[in-house]
Amino acid sequence: MLYTGATFGAATLPMAAFAGALISMALVFVLARESGGFTTERLILTGVAINFILSAITNTLVLSAPDRGAESALFWMMGGFSNAQWNLVPTAFIAVAVGMIWILRRADLLDALSLGDESAHTLGANVPRLRLEMFIACALMTGVLVSISGAVGFIGRIMPHCARWLVGARLRAILPIGALMGAIFAMWMDVAARSLFAPRELPLGVMTAAFGGLFFIVVLKRRRIR
Repeated sequence: MLYTGATFGAATLPMAAFAGALISMALVFVLARESGGFTTERLILTGVAINFILSAITNTLVLSAPDRGAESALFWMMGGFSNAQWNLVPTAFIAVAVGMIWILRRADLLDALSLGDESAHTLGANVPRLRLEMFIACALMTGVLVSISGAVGFIGRIMPHCARWLVGARLRAILPIGALMGAIFAMWMDVAARSLFAPRELPLGVMTAAFGGLFFIVVLKRRRIR
């Protein structure tokens, strides 16, 4: 976006985003690995550390870029649908379809994995391979979608919780319901972003971040009360 331009046409940004997602995923795997494999805590903490490092690199690139490119990249980093184009829909559809099909086919094993590595292994899952495939599928969907809409945060953290309240904890039910709820939520957040300070449009990521922060505060308060 800042330097190379659309080298491969409309697919340039999705390809670059998927490659970047795979590279960051590989860094997390390499740095989080222990002699005994992976633990959830190490994966999370390593992911947070890699996130800060890559964010620093991204911000440095934006600050050193020409003003016009930096403005475009900054708005994209905040997320929004203002630059949506129909020719990008097939790329997003294919990425989501491939990822969703893979996850639904392995939904039972992923449910077992949520109980812990030992439980998943007892039920016949190849835990390291399953986790690697899951990360690749998530990197594909996330990388391609973020390349199109920018970083619209918190929807993926909020909607699974809401879907779990409605349909229970089984992934085969959560995934389609959560995706539908996320799409509806994103659409109405976009309407609010365009309407609250019209004719000026707020980045969608700003709206979802504000709502998401309030959501988690309410959830934490309710858990403390209980």
